[in-house]
Amino acid sequence: MNSVQHLQPEQLLRLADGELGPAEAARVRLHLEACWDCRAELDAVEKTIAACVRYRKEVLEAHLPPPPKPWADLGPEMARLDERLAGISFVQRMAFLLQGARRNWIRWAPAGVAVVLVAVLVYQHQTAPTVQAARLLQKAVAASSSSRPGLKNIEIRYGSRVMTRFTGKGAAARTSIAGRQTLASVENLFRQANYSWDDPLSAQAYLAWHEGLEEKNSQIVNRGTESIEIHTNTQAGILTDARLTLRSSDFRPVEARFEFRGAEIIELTEIPVETTTEAVPVRPSPSAEAPARGQRQESVTTPPVVGPSDELRVLAVIHTLGADLGDPVEVSRSKDKVLVTAAGLDPGRRQEIETALAGEPAVELRISSASVPANPGTAVAVRTPPASSALSSRIEKQLGSAVAFERFAAQALDHADQLMARAHALRRLAERFPASVERSLSEPDRRRLDQLRQAHAVVLARHAIDLHQQLGPVLEAMGAKAEAVGGPPLPESWQSASESIWRSGREAERLLGALLGVTGLGNASGGFIEDRIPDLLQNQVARLRADAVAYGQLALR
Repeated sequence: MNSVQHLQPEQLLRLADGELGPAEAARVRLHLEACWDCRAELDAVEKTIAACVRYRKEVLEAHLPPPPKPWADLGPEMARLDERLAGISFVQRMAFLLQGARRNWIRWAPAGVAVVLVAVLVYQHQTAPTVQAARLLQKAVAASSSSRPGLKNIEIRYGSRVMTRFTGKGAAARTSIAGRQTLASVENLFRQANYSWDDPLSAQAYLAWHEGLEEKNSQIVNRGTESIEIHTNTQAGILTDARLTLRSSDFRPVEARFEFRGAEIIELTEIPVETTTEAVPVRPSPSAEAPARGQRQESVTTPPVVGPSDELRVLAVIHTLGADLGDPVEVSRSKDKVLVTAAGLDPGRRQEIETALAGEPAVELRISSASVPANPGTAVAVRTPPASSALSSRIEKQLGSAVAFERFAAQALDHADQLMARAHALRRLAERFPASVERSLSEPDRRRLDQLRQAHAVVLARHAIDLHQQLGPVLEAMGAKAEAVGGPPLPESWQSASESIWRSGREAERLLGALLGVTGLGNASGGFIEDRIPDLLQNQVARLRADAVAYGQLALR
């Protein structure tokens, strides 16, 4: 589930044939308004149908020979049979037919066998994939029951919103109050569909929903050598289309995608749990030398020495709460404490942070309720509507309406915001843990740092891919010329690569703002004229995508 979700070919064909219901047809047309790829696919379908109609009329009908003789009129013969059978009961008619079939059984036997075989083949064609999907789900359930259950971290994408939810042991303590309130609408959709919300990214939940459907069509799709997808569609409830991706090695569910009637697509992805579930050991108080006999024992207080390991543990907790991607929370370290400062937090969020860090003896909290501007590196800016410019006017005309342009701009800016939030987080990690500090960490701490980087890198790459796929067709229609992605490769050091990714993202963000009329290029544009912005943005986003994917591979080594 790492790219823009397009319409299925059968949806486009049913739309062209007028077979979609009113609600689904409206949802498909709304998607077509903002998706050039799907509009092109629909246009190709309609052109193919038109070509078939023309071929039948202009070629087949024009060149087929005339029939050797007119069709015989069966009306008189049928009327004669009706008169003959008028006084015969239904039972007598069936006996008459059976007597004829018995006298000519050699002629009727092959036809009967053929009918039976066709019925069997049709039944197998309709049911075999669904049965195979159910068996695969049962294998996945058996595999999950044999493994030790633990805490699971699920990222939920609902339209342009991204949320995190924990399931399993200890999940209630980690799910934020604000998060639970935000997830209420998503939970309501699953409950209406009779789909378990306890752990929606599980084979058990999918199998229970799958088995409860009276009418369904399922298939298994091999997605390379690493994963298998189970795809089920139905018209029997509010959940009409569901996909569950299993890891081939152990049948563990890693992704899921759900389409509900009248709602945006919901995607689930399992991401690493950065903070380990074992208890954090409390640092023992320094022990003084035993006093000599007869001497008075004096209490000696030695402040604890705080190191990178303590700071990393606090950062992992902050990330688990999602407070490192928008909240005005800063973490700094001195010799004897890890200082966590925050300002402008609502009481619920403040309570969450205080509770999560209560077991850290070296942490000092300085949380203020005064409303002050957040750190510009992590804040979510209040976005003003795109201003009208020559470029934005061209895009609006291309998309067909001002509403479609606003939707396009909001989606593109959201991808850019999410991407830059991850780039900022990775850059701060690189600044806090340079190579020399990283080498001094213990093996468990290095794994914790790797998990943090991986979590950010995966989301960064996905938003870079989504942004490139969204902007590509529009920029190409504006005449942008895509050049071969060049430039130096990313540095081998993830710290240096984080800085490169951040700079590349900043440049793409600057050009995107100029394209949409949100910001200008300013004096740093180097004399670039407006007409060059589509070319520059096309190539910058392509390079950013390549770098983000390469960075993700570097993080997963």
